[in-house]
Order: sequence, then C-alpha cells, then structure tokens
Amino acid sequence: GDILTVAFAAQYEQDGAGTQAQPADFTGYSVDLLGETTLGNGAVATVEAQYKRFELDGNDSGTGTLGMFEGDAYTGTALYLMPGKVGIGQLQPYVRYTNNDGNGTPNRDEYEAGLNYIIDGHNARVSLMYQYGDIATKGRTYSAGRAGDDVHAIKIGFQMQI
Repeated sequence: GDILTVAFAAQYEQDGAGTQAQPADFTGYSVDLLGETTLGNGAVATVEAQYKRFELDGNDSGTGTLGMFEGDAYTGTALYLMPGKVGIGQLQPYVRYTNNDGNGTPNRDEYEAGLNYIIDGHNARVSLMYQYGDIATKGRTYSAGRAGDDVHAIKIGFQMQI
C-alpha cells in the first residue's frame, strides 16, 4: 500500500556539549519524511528526506574549536523496487545526496548511486554502491580549516537480520 510519514524530533541539553572547561548548550532537531507508493505494474517507488539542525551555544559557539558539528545536514534518497523477481529477490536501484553544511567549517557533500538486491525485505539484502564526495576525507573534525578531496568509492554491503 501507499505510505506517507513525517516525523519531528527535538532535543536540548544545558552544558550537554563541549568539555567541562568549555561547556556548550546543545540544541538539535530533525524532520524526516518517507513516502512510498505501489505502482500499477507491481513496482514500488520510495522517497526519503531528512533535515537536521544542530546548535551549540556556549564558550566556542560557531568557532568549531570543540570539533563538533554545528549547522544543517540534509539527505535525500529516491528508490525504485522493480517489479518481478530475479532469482530469489528483487532489484532496487537508488540515488542519494547528503550535504553537511556546518557553521565555521567547510561544507561536506556526497553523491551515491546503488543497486540493492532485496531477498527478504529488511531481513536480507545485498547492496552495491558508488559514492563520490568529500565527507569521508574531511572527517568528523569540524574545524574552520578542515580540508579534504572529493574521492570515489565502490562498496558492497550485506544486511541480515535474525
């Protein structure tokens, strides 16, 4: 059947970030969207989107010296589950874009295209994906001078739940 879900989450913690010597208040919120529809031929089209906002308010607010992410993050994914089986599963090509737009740190983004082989829903699948961007090379240290190159990666993934 058709599905449309929207979720919202918010979090605040006084002195919840930083160090004991340099505490910062943490505020974060996110909005998630999932839409899925069954097409007339038995295929399924899915769209996922997410927006996150993280804010630090304290001694180093906006400078990135604590090395923590502060700013906006976006992800969007489109998937198409093809009708009919191929062997024991179904093919699902997809595309994804991720952007981390931090305050006081260079922007990071990544493009991804892949193919899932769905054997048993979320219980068993195999994935092949191609990624391009600088998220991996700039790392998780969010300082002002952080640099990284755009790189290519081909990955294989396996998911199995018991």
